Amino acid sequence: QMLRTQLVSIETVMDLEEDLRARLARPADAGGFEAPFAALVLAEVARTDRVTPWMGPEERDRLIAATHAYLETLSDYRGYSDADGWRHGVAHASDILMQLSLNPQLTRPQAEAILAAIALKVGTPVHAYVFGESERLAAPVTYLAFKETFTAEEWSAWFAGLWPAGDPLRAEAYKSEAALTKLHNLRAFAQSVYINAMASNDERMKPVAVAAFEFLNQLP
Repeated sequence: QMLRTQLVSIETVMDLEEDLRARLARPADAGGFEAPFAALVLAEVARTDRVTPWMGPEERDRLIAATHAYLETLSDYRGYSDADGWRHGVAHASDILMQLSLNPQLTRPQAEAILAAIALKVGTPVHAYVFGESERLAAPVTYLAFKETFTAEEWSAWFAGLWPAGDPLRAEAYKSEAALTKLHNLRAFAQSVYINAMASNDERMKPVAVAAFEFLNQLP
């Protein structure tokens, strides 16, 4: 609320961004709460920049890179627990990328970097998402599509790269837990993108909708 009502000075927001990025990179705390909630607050920090720009291109690059690094090393997929409450690292990191994808100052290389970060987790074979992670991962893709940064061919190529033909798991799609998990996650992600794009009734969304639908049809 303080960030959204601009009760915090830009100097304090800058210090907060630096502190939270450092928390993303630390070894996981015993309970596994610090990094996911650092990511959640970083999403709000990223929002302040899209509302009233204070970052430069280098600072946005740095934040995208930090989010990429966090997702790349994230192995704690816990979402909600009746005993502990929320962790939700994948979803919270996706929220950072969503706020950045909405930023009017975003460059094409930064948009490409956001897609690369998302691709790290949309089809993980080690955990089946059940707490809305696929929808949260889909949100940045939806907002990037509105910008018309990528062509229909580029969207199709990006989706195809989420599960390349040469991946051995494709041949095991219904014969292993890992392959079934990957298939579940990719299907949920692509369906989220497709539904959001079609529900928008916006012509700008047609290329990503077509790409998502093609990808769904090509899944094993």
